[in-house]
Amino acid sequence: MDNIPTTNETKGQPESLTNKVLETGAGATQNFAPPKRICAHLNAFHAYANDPTRCVETNHYCAHLNDGTIPPPSCLSAH
Repeated sequence: MDNIPTTNETKGQPESLTNKVLETGAGATQNFAPPKRICAHLNAFHAYANDPTRCVETNHYCAHLNDGTIPPPSCLSAH
């Protein structure tokens, strides 16, 4: 990670060796397959059922389950 250019002026000490080792280990052992399968991003505003004057913004990340099926966005939502 030492070859990543610094693009901000964040205050504080540089990243510790402990954190560098932890990040390296996490990157080697974690599976990033689900995020790599995302094929669609939907952004929506949903009105509250009991108060239609209020709404919440949601972001839905979708992936194909098979050739003809993408699950409903509520299955993969990040609110």
